[in-house]
Amino acid sequence: MFGVPPPPTGISAFLRTEGVRTVTGSPIGSLYQLREMLDVTARHGVKGITGCSPIARANEELKEVEKNMVRYRVVRAN
Repeated sequence: MFGVPPPPTGISAFLRTEGVRTVTGSPIGSLYQLREMLDVTARHGVKGITGCSPIARANEELKEVEKNMVRYRVVRAN
């Protein structure tokens, strides 16, 4: 989840019992800070770097992530 959802913030019993789950929060990144960051990126033309890769490469890319070799976001394509 991003941001703070309106109450109630219930989590279904199924999600709590199916496998290992963790719900965490962070006070970092207020709405003001998010808007400021987006303004800076718009003013300076900052763009994200995104790669596109077939799902068949998922295992190799996971190994690259573990070796800290990935420097961008990857979109899976089928």
